Amino acid sequence: MRTVFVFPALAQAAVVALLDRLSPAVRALSRARGGRPSWAVHVDVSGRVDGTAEVRRLTSVLLGQGGVAMDDYSDHVWTAEQIAADVTVDGLRFFDFRGHYERNRLAR
Repeated sequence: MRTVFVFPALAQAAVVALLDRLSPAVRALSRARGGRPSWAVHVDVSGRVDGTAEVRRLTSVLLGQGGVAMDDYSDHVWTAEQIAADVTVDGLRFFDFRGHYERNRLAR
């Protein structure tokens, strides 16, 4: 698990505009939600455990009344229905760290 905290010397609106320009994931999230969410639940999973079943279960409960989720392995914005159906987008499923690592290993 890796985390970076950045404290830019810019106004929040300027950072939001910058991230919108730079990140397809942020644009996709804004489109899927109909605007930028005002808050989020951040879930860290240790690399020492699989955690797939637990993450899927927690995400399904949290999205039970709507919303979307994103993971570290794709820029796709996942719905609860896609997660439950084990949908594949660009060759990856939700929280598909194995597929992501295998893809990167083969690309080397």
